[in-house]
Amino acid sequence: MRGPPVITTQPKTDTTESMQYTQPIVATDPQGQSITYSFASYPVGMTIDSHTGIINWLPQSTGYAVITVVATNQSGKTSSLTYTLNVHSNIAPYIYSPVPTDPQVTAGTKYEYDVQVLTHNDTVTYQLDQAPAGMTLDSLGRLIWTPTTSQVGPATVSLHATNGGGLPSQEVTFTVNVVHDTTPPTVSLQFLKPKIPYGASVTALVSATDNVGVATTSLTVNGQPVKLDTARRCGPDV
Repeated sequence: MRGPPVITTQPKTDTTESMQYTQPIVATDPQGQSITYSFASYPVGMTIDSHTGIINWLPQSTGYAVITVVATNQSGKTSSLTYTLNVHSNIAPYIYSPVPTDPQVTAGTKYEYDVQVLTHNDTVTYQLDQAPAGMTLDSLGRLIWTPTTSQVGPATVSLHATNGGGLPSQEVTFTVNVVHDTTPPTVSLQFLKPKIPYGASVTALVSATDNVGVATTSLTVNGQPVKLDTARRCGPDV
């Protein structure tokens, strides 16, 4: 028993709003019979030539269209092809978030900038065209960077967004100034008992905070180092 027609086309699945979409559909028949083409599902305004299988459409809005093409031979046997066509905007995305003005960040702290884009109902991707080492820009447009002390000084950043149809936004360029950390840590010493008899042993807690993080903590009493545990405590109860 001979089978139905075989559709061999791998259709284009992306197009652009207000631009002509043309897609030939090709099928072969094992019996060598002639084939006619038709739709089982299609968006408004799309046509297919029943003899050549050529699809034509002028999309008027962005979004997705599910298309099912049916190939039928003279014996009435059929095969179908279903695919989703993504219609992208014919207007380039526009970055409207304010461009940072003379931003400054301390080495060792995090710098962030959220890229906000007018997408015209299309998907967008983000790209860093120029950036210092370690800077990232994720799929949501969140720019994050924690510079090191070796990166102190000006750092130029350039980025843009691209819609699903390949149209780029304007380029956004700014300079981030990385400065040395000049803020010393804040340290406090807390005794775990409110009243301490003279000569008694005491448990103490050392607390330290810093804008770029605390690297090490130490305690000396009368010039002698006192061992701290991992919670920065010392004393007989530790």
